[in-house]
Amino acid sequence: MAGGYGPPGGYGPPPGGGYPPPQGGGGYAPPPGGGFGTPPPQYGQPPGGYGPPGNFGPPPGMGGMQKTHALSIVSLITGIVSMLPSCCCMGFIGIPFAVAGLVTGILGMVRIKAAPDQFKGGGLAIAGIVCAALGLVFGVLELIPGVLQSLENMKSGGGGP
Repeated sequence: MAGGYGPPGGYGPPPGGGYPPPQGGGGYAPPPGGGFGTPPPQYGQPPGGYGPPGNFGPPPGMGGMQKTHALSIVSLITGIVSMLPSCCCMGFIGIPFAVAGLVTGILGMVRIKAAPDQFKGGGLAIAGIVCAALGLVFGVLELIPGVLQSLENMKSGGGGP
């Protein structure tokens, strides 16, 4: 061939003839005793005093879940909203929200007590009733000075502020 190279050769045996074959047929000897020992005892019936396993019903989150009644959530939200205007000295704006919170909270409690296996949320309804009552008290307390001022203006003969 041109260029001085011959054809590529195959791989021959390693120099020195390779490794000798293992003595005694190779591998490991069988375990003493002719195997893995005696088999474990077979399992039978459980010891006395234990009954059959009981029925456990559906797993959690399936079937019998109680839902939080929507009126209790609405009561809590409107009760909180009824208290917010009193922070800005405009508590009279929260009075309609307070009335709505009281009504929805009471209705929610009645419906939850009528079907306790279906609904939960009594604590939310109570919290909504309390917040709405506070919002109503704050709103009425902020109306009193304005009403008194109007009465004073009417007595003195002034028509307005």
